[in-house]
Amino acid sequence: MLQKDSNLQILLLQEPWFGTVATTRSDANPEGHAQRGPPTNPTWEMFVPLLMPADTCKAMAYICKSLINNHTIVHCPNHPLTAPHSVVLDIFKDPTLDDMPSLQVINVYHPLATNHSLGYLFHHHINNSTPILLIGDFNTHSPCWSVKGKMPSRWASALTDWMDDNGIHCLNEPGVPTWFSSREDDNPSILDLALTNKAAIFGGQLSALTISHSVVLRSDHVAILLKYYPITSIALLPPLAPKGYRTNNE
Repeated sequence: MLQKDSNLQILLLQEPWFGTVATTRSDANPEGHAQRGPPTNPTWEMFVPLLMPADTCKAMAYICKSLINNHTIVHCPNHPLTAPHSVVLDIFKDPTLDDMPSLQVINVYHPLATNHSLGYLFHHHINNSTPILLIGDFNTHSPCWSVKGKMPSRWASALTDWMDDNGIHCLNEPGVPTWFSSREDDNPSILDLALTNKAAIFGGQLSALTISHSVVLRSDHVAILLKYYPITSIALLPPLAPKGYRTNNE
C-alpha cells in the first residue's frame, strides 16, 4: 500500500505488520539483537505510540509527505487519549492562524477480550469545539451498529453512553459488515467504526463514509474510506447573515 500509486494520503492501521526491521550491534553485544518496527517508505511519515521494547504496535498512522508539506501534523504522545494501542494526531492547515486543529484524528485498536480496556476513553471528555475523527477496530457489538443477531458486548452500553454524553456520531451505515471471517460458520461483523462529533460535521471536514473490499489485501477487514477537506479554524468562518428586515428610517 505504501508503494502503490494512489490518491490516499492518510493511512490509519490497526494490527499492522510489526517485525524485525534491523539488527543493532554494540561492543557489549556483537551478535546484536533484533530491532522491531513497522514497514517504512521514504514518501510516507509514520506515527506510532510510545512503546516499550517488548511491546507490539497495534495502532499506527502513515501520512503522505505531500500532505505534510502543505499542513502541520502534530503527534500528541501526551494526549489523554494516547495509549499503547492508540495514536492521536492534530492536523493544522495553518498553525499560525489556528488555535485548534482543523481535525484531530485518534486511531484506536481495542483488543478482543472478555473485558474492555476503554477506560481511558470513557474518562475523557471531548472538547466539542475541536473537530474529531475517532476511528479504529473496536471489537465491540452494539445494537446501534451491529449486524442483526449479534450479542451486545458487555461494555457496549458504556461506549454508547460515552458517545451520547460527548455528542459523538457513528458514521457507519448500520448493518454493513466491516469484518469477514474465512470460516464458514462465522458470520460477518461490524468491528471497525468511524466516530465524529458535531464540530467536524458542521465544519464539513469529512465526507460520507464508504467501504472498500479492494483497497486492503490479505486482510479479513475491509477498508473504511473518508475524504478530508481541510479548513481553517471554525472561529474564522464568516458569520451568518443577520435575519429579519431592515428598519425603515422614515
